[in-house]
Amino acid sequence: MKANPHMKYFDGRRGYVRVDMGHERPQVDFRTVSAITTPGGGISTTASFVTEAGSPGLKSV
Repeated sequence: MKANPHMKYFDGRRGYVRVDMGHERPQVDFRTVSAITTPGGGISTTASFVTEAGSPGLKSV
């Protein structure tokens, strides 16, 4: 994170990002998986951010 101060979040685990593009409050959820080689492994949300209409920038949820 020190090398990339513009980044808001980094976890280092594998997963994906889920995006909800609502008109008033778009939200992104960073989802990680517990294991990549085991079928049926758990999924958890490790961070969520929103940007609200009229308020620039990201806010942690």
